[in-house]
Amino acid sequence: MRDGFYFSVQASETHYCTPRVGRGPWTAVEVGYLSERIEAMMEYIDVGPDSDPLDSIYGWVPIDIIETAIEEHGGWRYVRNAFIENYWGQSRGLRCEMTSNDI
Repeated sequence: MRDGFYFSVQASETHYCTPRVGRGPWTAVEVGYLSERIEAMMEYIDVGPDSDPLDSIYGWVPIDIIETAIEEHGGWRYVRNAFIENYWGQSRGLRCEMTSNDI
């Protein structure tokens, strides 16, 4: 994000997302590797409320919470998309990496 905040968002048939398919649109996604605690995501933490929020996975986080986090941190600064393919060349989902350090 523009202020340096970052996190990972994943969605596919193997991630904690809705629907659990390789292509969106999704209504909820899996989030991890937060650079800072986001209170609105705490109820979705995978291993419990006493876990380190910066070293945890969050399952089925609604898209509106993701959008709010992006807005609160100044919006996108850089986005890199890459389709992940399996051995047969079929799309396995869209991976989106966001960081202000890649510029």
